[in-house]
Amino acid sequence: MKFRIWMYCAWVFAILVAVLLAFAIVLVLNPSLADQIAEALGPVKLSSLVRILY
Repeated sequence: MKFRIWMYCAWVFAILVAVLLAFAIVLVLNPSLADQIAEALGPVKLSSLVRILY
């Protein structure tokens, strides 16, 4: 049973990493989208988001 829980955790972690990597690639390829997201979030939320990502 513990093994199954660890497998679910590993899958969730792998999916999260893949989503963050895809998000980073999209923002690098499309800087205007990054600017729009930064304007929508505001400086405080954006800096906390960057702290979470890195």
